[in-house]
Amino acid sequence: MENIKLHTIPILNAVDSIARNSGSKIGVLLGTKEENSVSIWNSFELIIGDSLSVDFDFLQDRLEQFNSVFPNLKIIGIYSIETSGKQDTKTIHILNQLLHYKSLEDESSSNLLLLVVRSAKCLDTDSPLVESYYYNGSLVPVKITATADETEHASIFTVTRKGNFEPNIKDNNSSSITKSQKNNNELLMAIEKLQLKMSDIIRFMDQRSTQNADDTLINISNNLVYLARKIHQFKRYYTADHDNKQLSTSLFALLTQELGALENLKTQISKNIVRYEIRTNASGRFE
Repeated sequence: MENIKLHTIPILNAVDSIARNSGSKIGVLLGTKEENSVSIWNSFELIIGDSLSVDFDFLQDRLEQFNSVFPNLKIIGIYSIETSGKQDTKTIHILNQLLHYKSLEDESSSNLLLLVVRSAKCLDTDSPLVESYYYNGSLVPVKITATADETEHASIFTVTRKGNFEPNIKDNNSSSITKSQKNNNELLMAIEKLQLKMSDIIRFMDQRSTQNADDTLINISNNLVYLARKIHQFKRYYTADHDNKQLSTSLFALLTQELGALENLKTQISKNIVRYEIRTNASGRFE
């Protein structure tokens, strides 16, 4: 029996689908599969046509985007947001399409995981709110364990335990308060800058290659170096204040995780730099 672990991002994506629209939603579960263990790390919604056909062009584009940053993630299964207590027949139809698609990509693949999440409209039924199955022509119930890695746990624990991270106004040490505010502002600015650069990367990946692509690659690479230096500065100016320490630990862990993803992308950028023969000057900056 395989040990199936469900991490927090797919859960948050499912909750977001329920919050945005009361209708049924179906998405892909991405994760890693080992000999006796399956870990579900991420997910995204599918586009379903009027004839219940999966938009495989969209699916392939999204998978390429994820694989450029997280090359180890593969299709593990699908999640379905149901608005009734009965099993939706269209979910089985979509499962069959994805099972065929996956078999073309990986001949060793023989089944998919189905995670059924029922919305609040189903509270008056006897059906459980969450169900999980393996599907290979028929549904076989399986057990899934919700889990979190250290970064996810630190974020959740900090938010639930400390809802307010403002400095203690009763503290007589005004210089300590000022220093905490300064460090928090620097951290916030760096995270906002990282978010902007991630948006640039996503826009670049969504667009077709153009003559100006080299300049975009150079700008991304230079900002990766800048963000790496900012992390070193955070370590130097780290404060011992309890509330701010917990907040900084959580945000720093998230920033480090995002930087790791960007480093994976940087490898791809380096390959493109070699391919397009981009030169550097004596100071090491791109020309």
